[in-house]
Formats: sequence, structure tokens, C-alpha cells
Amino acid sequence: MEERSTSLEDLNVQVHVWLERVNSTVHGTTYQILLERFKEEKLNPLGKVPPYKV
Repeated sequence: MEERSTSLEDLNVQVHVWLERVNSTVHGTTYQILLERFKEEKLNPLGKVPPYKV
């Protein structure tokens, strides 16, 4: 069984790993890779925004 962490730092790392994975795959409706779409539209991923600190 996978151990789960509740610290904000661990959760942020897990979310960033998940975002890299899902944003690198072909979207089921648009049939586009989201990271490529960001480049085309010159949008910045939210990763460039400073993380929220509690």
C-alpha cells in the first residue's frame, strides 16, 4: 500500500508530478497535448506563479 503524506510540501510535489504527466498526454476531446497548446498560445503554465504559502 502506498504511504500518503499530508504535508503541504509533499502534496505540492505530488501535484506537480501529476500535472507533468497529464499535461504531456493527448487530451481526449481536443486530441492535443496541453503543453504544446500552451506554447502555441504563448500561455504560461501556472508553475511560473509563486506557490501559495500557508
